[in-house]
Amino acid sequence: MGTAPGAQAGRRHGGNYFDVRVISETWRKGWHVRYWLAPLQVTCEEIATAGFVIERLLEPRPAPEAAAIDPEDYERLCREPRGFIAFRLRPAR
Repeated sequence: MGTAPGAQAGRRHGGNYFDVRVISETWRKGWHVRYWLAPLQVTCEEIATAGFVIERLLEPRPAPEAAAIDPEDYERLCREPRGFIAFRLRPAR
């Protein structure tokens, strides 16, 4: 059974998976990113409270072409995704 991306990020940042918090990081190439780290249940409740229904949920995987660029990183990301989830939402009726 796989591990949810948010759980991976929670372990990487320490602390409690169930604590909602803002993370600031510098990624490769000097990209400064800031994002919320929250349990999936909290995110889904916020979507519903905002008046939307989740139509589809995706956990994107690396493109196969990425293996030619960095095979080691590609293999790791196939096993341990870095925490992105994509939602397709529609207004609740």
